[in-house]
Amino acid sequence: MLRDLKLRTKMLIVFLGFNFLVALVGLLVTQSFARKVLVKQVQDGALERVRSTAHAIDGFLGSKAKAAQTVSQDPRLARWLEENRQRGADHRNDASYRDIIAHFKAMVANDPALKSVFMASEATQEYFDHEERPTEPDYYVGTRPWYLTTRARGSACYTVNYDLIDKRLYASHNVPVYRGEQLLGMTGVDIAVETLEKYIKSLGAYAQGGIPFVVGADGQIVFHSDTRLMLQKLAELKEDGKKYANIAATARQMKVGAEGIARVIYGGVDSYWIFTPVRELDATLVLGVPVAQVDAPVRRLTWVFLGMSAASLLGLFIVIVPFTRSITKPIERLATISREIAKGDISHQLDVSRKDEIGILARSFQDLIGYINRVAGAAEALRNNDRTYQLLPQSEQDVLARNIKTITQSIYGIIDELHRVVAANKQGQLDVRCNVARFEGTYRELTVEVNQMLDSLIQPITEAIKALDFIAANDLTARLRGQYHGEFARMKEAFNKAVEKIDGQLSRIESISQEVAGASSQINSLSQVTAERAEQQASSVEAVSEQLLNVSAMTSRNSSTAGDARDLMRLALDSSALGVASMRRLAEAMELIKASSHETSKIVKTIDEIAFQTNLLALNAAVEAARAGEAGKGFSVVAEEVRRLAMRSAEAAKQTGRMIQEAVTKAEGGVRVNTEVMSNLSQINEHVQRVGELMSQIATGSGSQQEGIDNIKSALDQIRALTRENSSASADSLQSVEMLFNQAEEMHSMVSSFRLSQPQLAAGPAPTQLAKRLKQPVL
Repeated sequence: MLRDLKLRTKMLIVFLGFNFLVALVGLLVTQSFARKVLVKQVQDGALERVRSTAHAIDGFLGSKAKAAQTVSQDPRLARWLEENRQRGADHRNDASYRDIIAHFKAMVANDPALKSVFMASEATQEYFDHEERPTEPDYYVGTRPWYLTTRARGSACYTVNYDLIDKRLYASHNVPVYRGEQLLGMTGVDIAVETLEKYIKSLGAYAQGGIPFVVGADGQIVFHSDTRLMLQKLAELKEDGKKYANIAATARQMKVGAEGIARVIYGGVDSYWIFTPVRELDATLVLGVPVAQVDAPVRRLTWVFLGMSAASLLGLFIVIVPFTRSITKPIERLATISREIAKGDISHQLDVSRKDEIGILARSFQDLIGYINRVAGAAEALRNNDRTYQLLPQSEQDVLARNIKTITQSIYGIIDELHRVVAANKQGQLDVRCNVARFEGTYRELTVEVNQMLDSLIQPITEAIKALDFIAANDLTARLRGQYHGEFARMKEAFNKAVEKIDGQLSRIESISQEVAGASSQINSLSQVTAERAEQQASSVEAVSEQLLNVSAMTSRNSSTAGDARDLMRLALDSSALGVASMRRLAEAMELIKASSHETSKIVKTIDEIAFQTNLLALNAAVEAARAGEAGKGFSVVAEEVRRLAMRSAEAAKQTGRMIQEAVTKAEGGVRVNTEVMSNLSQINEHVQRVGELMSQIATGSGSQQEGIDNIKSALDQIRALTRENSSASADSLQSVEMLFNQAEEMHSMVSSFRLSQPQLAAGPAPTQLAKRLKQPVL
């Protein structure tokens, strides 16, 4: 990252950085030394002050201990303790007790430092002081720590205790009273801890922020300016390195009465604890000084040194900047010109009048610009194809000039070769190539690649010409199979796709021609079948006509007979009505003859039933005539004749039905254009209905029946005409099929002349066989 900076910036960084490092090292060394000196000075002064304060406290407590010793040597006290054996006794009238209490009161009155003078009985476990405060029923001196401690030691000592009676903290000097080896009790004086504050608080004034306190022999704080910390046991604090640290180790030193200085963290404050023992109190006086207060002078010294260093660096910067500018500005100028030269601008003129290293560098740049100008001239001559320009080497080491000369000669040679090859290719001489032997190195590789390029250009053209020759010879299996890239690959793909498409279309045409021939054959067969069915239909129609002639004759006779019996057939009107209905059903069956022969059978059956009913009516008429006797004989003859006629009509109807059924069956297999026949049959149906009406009126019905039969004959004549037209259409269709086949045969012949990649299989008979089949006459 530093190497990317400007030279001027680097010089400033070096000069200013060096001075900054010197100042920083000096600051660190000075700060470290000053801190050690100041810390040592503060610690030594504080320790001396703590030590002197502890000695003053020892002197004060020693003087108060003498007062307690004086009280313990009073013989009245020992005698009273020995004699008093009753707990809770009233001592107001006890003269010895009164004298002792009076002595206690006089001592307190004469010495303000004494808060109380007391005595305690081993026998009654009671406590007595100068204020004569009553002992609580549950208070026993034998259970109090100060009493237990003194009894265990067996000698006078100071204890710090919390008085349960007056709820205050006291420093007590306790003296045991013996009679021989028997402990009678104790006496002593209480000194309020507040009395010691004038000594202890003086330590806080010595060090700003200092906190003095007293720790008992058991590690419990017995005095502190913060009353919330009173009676706190240091050994029970949980050290976590943040709020408390190094407390337990320091407390152990205090317990053994050591003197010293320890760095601790107490309540989250980093402090120095300066401590020394107070022998009389069997405790340790501690002065806690925050580290931040000790380091304050060092910080002030650091700021002073930093200000001096900043002023020094600023002055150095003011001096260094013009000096570095005089060096870097000409270099920046040369750098700017270098960038312009790198961009191709060689028109600059440099100041070469300086005699120092910068002037030498400028003259070297000027010479470089001249040399670049000559090289640029050689490049310009090469661009303009000026072969007269000569770039002469400046020395044996002028590799650039020699290389440019070699490059120029090689380029001119390549240009000449390319002109020669291009001229030959324009004249169609595609086998002319560059002379590779004239060149070396990269230029030889270039000419080889040019030749390879020409080969790659010629190869697809040659292969395409061969493929086109095959196609001209009707061989559509020819393809371009070489491995090409780019435009040649697309040309190959387009050529092959075009040939494949033509090949596929011709194959499809060949297949279609064969399919057309096959279809022609099928049409020929269907036409022949149609003609044959038309002939059969004509025969059937002729047979139907003959049968209708017989029916017509029978109907005429029936009409004649019915006319004679018109007046006698009133009782047969119902039968005639049934006959009309039967004829109507017959007509409906004739209308549906084109759809179903089954319906025609039903109609015929109906006609047969009508004849049967007519026969029954005739029988009924004969029976009635027989009943009439002579008057009915004539009617009986007529009824018998009617019955015979009805039977003959039923027989004729059945025969007609069978003929019509045969005609319909044959018509359904014939040409679909017999719609007109169905229309005629509809007319026949209407006539049949009319026959039915005539049967209801036998007198006039027979004539209408004859008319219907005539209409049927007319319709059959029309069917014959349609049949003849169908035969004529079949003949015309055969001629069209023959013409279609001839065209398909010609198409097949044309396609067969090509060689296809996948010839189509024949879809029908061979064309020659179809020709023979088409030329066969239609029966």
